[in-house]
Amino acid sequence: MTCTRGRESRFSVCLHVVRPSRVMSDVRPKEMSASMTTLLHVIQRVRNGATSDEDWLYIAGDAADLTLNTEADLGCPQFDEETDDEIDPPGFSERGLRSTIDVDTLSHSIGWADRLSGTNDDSAALDIIRYYIRFDAWPETLNAPDPPSREGAFPKCGP
Repeated sequence: MTCTRGRESRFSVCLHVVRPSRVMSDVRPKEMSASMTTLLHVIQRVRNGATSDEDWLYIAGDAADLTLNTEADLGCPQFDEETDDEIDPPGFSERGLRSTIDVDTLSHSIGWADRLSGTNDDSAALDIIRYYIRFDAWPETLNAPDPPSREGAFPKCGP
């Protein structure tokens, strides 16, 4: 199992092994640490530029239930050389974290929220991140309703 070390993967994402930052190396599973890394912490790290280009956002639970206090973290996925299966960073599976979006998309989501809100509003960033993870699109406004379902978007043909 290795990171792609800068090679193109089948996902067209260039990944390579990066030495974890001090912040990342201090992350421990919930049962070992009184404080966990939350989405709010991740948003602050992105705003401060304390990320790596290879990072992905990992969250616990379903994106529809995402809050600023949801356990979340940034990490670089690795890939098994034999099966090409994605392998979560150490400790992430035990914490119930799953990968969602790359750090560039996360940064753009936060920037879009800042433009829509006119300020660096973490709640607005949460709203846009949640929407993007669920629908793979940025909404035109804050607190946008869910897009119509496929069934509602296209009329039925026939009887």
